[in-house]
Amino acid sequence: MTISSIPIVPLAYVVGLLLGTVLILSSIYIFVKHRVFGLGGTVLVAFGSMLLGLSVWTSFEFSVDPEGKVTARYTQDLGAKAADFNAKVEQLRLKIGELTQDISALKSVNPSAKISPEVAYERETRRQIFAQNSNYSVLVFYKSEQQVKGSALADVLLAAGFRSSATPTDLKEAIKQFKPNQAWVIYTPQGKEKLSDVEKILMASVPGMQIIVEPKPSDLRRGDIQILLF
Repeated sequence: MTISSIPIVPLAYVVGLLLGTVLILSSIYIFVKHRVFGLGGTVLVAFGSMLLGLSVWTSFEFSVDPEGKVTARYTQDLGAKAADFNAKVEQLRLKIGELTQDISALKSVNPSAKISPEVAYERETRRQIFAQNSNYSVLVFYKSEQQVKGSALADVLLAAGFRSSATPTDLKEAIKQFKPNQAWVIYTPQGKEKLSDVEKILMASVPGMQIIVEPKPSDLRRGDIQILLF
């Protein structure tokens, strides 16, 4: 018997979406009703986020050819979907950080204690920057030897609010090929609006790597900005 294609969609999507959502909403309900978050709430949010991550597997497709050879493949769709998911997780982390500050204030001796004006200003500034950057997706594709740098770069981009992901590939599909330790940055007309900010993050996150930025925007299939680490 020959199996042409087995997409792992129904199970991962339904289980991840339902259980992950229930766990996260449960922790929020407990906090709102009892003003208690604690270790239990942290665990619920963590497991809920991991379960929601199962939706990423919907981008994979496993196949078996007539000779019995099993192959797995994915495209840039994986990077794009992972970027959206990562951005939601990072936004959740931002909210958890704010809740932690509020909980500390509630547990203080003075029940009416509030966060300081400095902290409030810093929080609002970061929230505005995060919201602005969340309109843009920055996809990182890297060769195996650049795994550490690629993952670290995506984490920094996520922390800045960008929808981002780090995806391993041999980069043979790239129109241009570059030498090791060179980064190629391509972008759409919309991505050009955030190009300078992304360049600064790239230079700070991967020191010692030569950065090559395309002089003109491109019609990318996925993402507003793509960073290819060779």
